[in-house]
Amino acid sequence: MLDAADKVVIRTFNEISEIESLPGFSDKNPINKDNYKKIIGDYNFEESLKCCFKKENGNLCLHDHKFGYVVELKDKSVSIIGNCCAKDKFDADAQIRIDRAKYNNRKRYEQVLQNVNNLLCEANSRVIELEGKKSALIGIKQYCDRVGSELGKPNFNRLMDMARTRNSVVLLAMITKKMGRIRTEMTLLKNGHSSNL
Repeated sequence: MLDAADKVVIRTFNEISEIESLPGFSDKNPINKDNYKKIIGDYNFEESLKCCFKKENGNLCLHDHKFGYVVELKDKSVSIIGNCCAKDKFDADAQIRIDRAKYNNRKRYEQVLQNVNNLLCEANSRVIELEGKKSALIGIKQYCDRVGSELGKPNFNRLMDMARTRNSVVLLAMITKKMGRIRTEMTLLKNGHSSNL
């Protein structure tokens, strides 16, 4: 179990103005391993922000980053650092790299948890929807069974074969007996048109 000091709070900033309105924020506030305190959020914008990582020569990085972190410094001021600089510009044991890994893991965990929660919330409506479709399928099966019994098994099977093969050709044979004579008449039905054979 994490104690209060180790608890990672996820806060994603959606607008630059949200970061700029934070108390103590300065757009050119240098960050280094000595003055870094903690990550207080992340950002991912269309437009770039200038990274405030302080290089060994004393200059700011000022590289354009669209994705990065909002950090609190030891003097309680707030600054920003690009994702690449937070990942690559500090030693492996630097606190910012450790915090970055914890922050990203926690954010992924919360996103997975939210996705599971959404699926659970939708589960009941999905079950109701599936029950409705099951009832409709049972109704269709009952209808097909009734039609099959009325047409007779051979005729119904022929219709089912026609549906499966998409072959709509029907040959009608009519046998009539008139005054002792047997007469056979054959008609071919195809695509709604008939022709005598």
